[in-house]
Amino acid sequence: MCCDAKNPTCLSCELNGLECTWVMHVTRVKDSSSRQASQEPDANENESSHFDGRVETAEGSSERILSLEELRTEFKDFANTENKRPSQEDDVEMAGTEDEPFNFDTVTQIYPREGYYLGTSDMEDDEDHEHPGLARLASLHATYHYPPSVSGLPSQYKQYDQDTIIKTYFDGVNPATPLFSELDYEYFDNQCREQGPVSIERYAILTMLALSLRNDPKNDYQGDDEKFIGTASSYVLLGTALYFMTTPNLERAGFLHARAVKLVYRLGLHKWSGDFASLYPVRLVWIAYIMDRDLSLLTGEPYLMQGHDIASSVTEISYDDGGILHSEDKSMHFEILRLRAELATIQGKIFDLVYSVRASELSFDQRETVADRLDEMLEEWVESIPEAYRGDTLSGFGYVQLRFFKQLRVTYYHCIFSIRQATLRNEKWVKRLLKFGEARNGDETDTPLLPSNWSGLVTAARKCLDIVDKVDSRDMAFRWSCTHATQAAMAILAANNITLSEHDLHDSTERDQQRLHIAHGEVSDRLDEDPTGATETSFNTCGELIIKARESNLKNLWKYPHDALKMEELQIKPSGIFMQHDFITPEHEQKLIHIFENELEWPARGGRLSLHYGYTFSYKTFGIDEETPFKPFPDWLVPLLPTTESRPPDQVCLQQYAPGTGIPPHVDTHGPFDQLYSLSLGSPLFMQFANKETGEKVEVDLLPRSMMQMSGDSRLHWTHGIKSRKTDTLPDGTVRLRQIRWSLTYRWLREGAECECGNEKLCDTAQRRKGIEREYRWKQYEEDAKAPQS
Repeated sequence: MCCDAKNPTCLSCELNGLECTWVMHVTRVKDSSSRQASQEPDANENESSHFDGRVETAEGSSERILSLEELRTEFKDFANTENKRPSQEDDVEMAGTEDEPFNFDTVTQIYPREGYYLGTSDMEDDEDHEHPGLARLASLHATYHYPPSVSGLPSQYKQYDQDTIIKTYFDGVNPATPLFSELDYEYFDNQCREQGPVSIERYAILTMLALSLRNDPKNDYQGDDEKFIGTASSYVLLGTALYFMTTPNLERAGFLHARAVKLVYRLGLHKWSGDFASLYPVRLVWIAYIMDRDLSLLTGEPYLMQGHDIASSVTEISYDDGGILHSEDKSMHFEILRLRAELATIQGKIFDLVYSVRASELSFDQRETVADRLDEMLEEWVESIPEAYRGDTLSGFGYVQLRFFKQLRVTYYHCIFSIRQATLRNEKWVKRLLKFGEARNGDETDTPLLPSNWSGLVTAARKCLDIVDKVDSRDMAFRWSCTHATQAAMAILAANNITLSEHDLHDSTERDQQRLHIAHGEVSDRLDEDPTGATETSFNTCGELIIKARESNLKNLWKYPHDALKMEELQIKPSGIFMQHDFITPEHEQKLIHIFENELEWPARGGRLSLHYGYTFSYKTFGIDEETPFKPFPDWLVPLLPTTESRPPDQVCLQQYAPGTGIPPHVDTHGPFDQLYSLSLGSPLFMQFANKETGEKVEVDLLPRSMMQMSGDSRLHWTHGIKSRKTDTLPDGTVRLRQIRWSLTYRWLREGAECECGNEKLCDTAQRRKGIEREYRWKQYEEDAKAPQS
């Protein structure tokens, strides 16, 4: 297609400032070597109209003016003719002709790896492995042993590998950011076969392969994505920038994106509108626009593209090759590209009104007005989404489609955080949080520590971390792209626990602390992937906030109790035994046991194993080991602390009881310790209470997940112990086997370390006042341990 520089103006000449009429010709592309023998170029021909060669007009072409519809029909017919895919027989014929010079004997036959071929042993991934669904892959098995169409791939790749990875790209990347179409891939692949490795089309395929591997959590070709992307050229800048946006290297993503924007403007794609906006390249404008606003909000740098410089609207572009998510049965669809572009517009306004130089000059009241208006814009955006797609769960969509929904929601939450500047980038706010509770004169600002709409920020932060927590742990692309939102959410939840005295959002503080622990641990697993060290710096800041939040949460847990124990006294002798069954859920119990068995370091000895938190229990004095420093309570322990006392316990002992292990009858030392609680986990067993004076004995069944409190007679005047046996006989005669049992014993130090009960046989304070030596108590304890237990 060319023109004769007459009216009306065609699209090509309009971009170059010329006037012309449409003239349809049969065209062919000559490479640079054959160009020298061709005729001189038209006056309208310039370097932007070709890449590898010049367009030459064939002889005998007819000249007439075509309508736009006729022109589009001609385009489609021409594309269908040129890109017609060979059949299976044609593939075989091609293998013996054009591919003949390739030395097949030099290729080591390595079959595709797990995760990329049918018959994988990973049973849970069976549904993920099916024949590639692209049109050109119908003859997949016939080309299985052929070498890759793109020269330079690692030696283990076959055509099967390439096609399967490309299918993953069109399933898992292209639906939300449709850089390429399946027709593009057909064309690129054929061009690589015909022209060899030195071609622009090769770089496009390499970019597809890199994006596919990077965004596939089941990727078994570790490291190859970096090899592919390293050879990509500026022709696929947007795809390359999109790749680096899923890594910690946002600086490189911004650099490549800036070059891509310049290319978009140079080609004049931003000027296309109306019917021409439905042509494929215009989508690149909006993809660049989305990435531009996203990078701006993530990095705090001004965006490059202005909305008034884009002639088209996002509703005018073609969605034939992507931009819409379809349910598995095709009955529902979601216009993700359109909605993402609209959210990008709001991202730009957030930068303009919150982070720009002009925004920094606004007064506090003006900033509040701006923030409220931006919140309204976000709410209007949410309301524009069909109601069926607003919930936390979506039915009918597959894993890949749901991944795009999650990414969209995390971006939305990041917008909420950014409007109120509740992010780690707000260094002044973070420093104020770390100093909270210290001398008030250190905070010289009149700005409230907690931004307005605090409850909305906390809710969004919880939802954000919950979404990220459920993402496949292997999906590094998702996790890196959500890093800034995750860090902001962590800062908000930590701030909420640090400032409990400033608000009434105390309903989920322990669960929030768990969220923080999980999110922080996830970030620690990928610190080595960031060579810049920026992620580690943010990670350390989050760690400081989490520690501060944990300390504050412990102090306030008893001041603002919300999950108070519902203890009921057992109507038995001895008095003072209180019990609450199902203190935690079975699921919580299993998580705790997993931590006990896999994450804690236990002493290497048999029998009853113990770990101590807070002050360490001394088995010599039966009090506090003053030589061992206080050990802070771990995050998993905080939600298990009883809140019925006026302060946290001073000492917690975690013990493991193997089947057959017991403890001799005893009374916990009166002087050092006051209150006594015990949480049972794992296997049930009987604890025996005994009164030495009367000979009375009572057995109490300690069921899993039950919290017991001993006070009064049961604490001071009756001994308690566990018989060393492997079975227990129930009241109905049933014999119950013992398995591994875990217990948490909570102790509070008695003020003054003096007990006034006066029991000279069991109270250490009374014994000391009577002059009874400590050795006597040791002997008595050893005698009790050796005595037969009935």
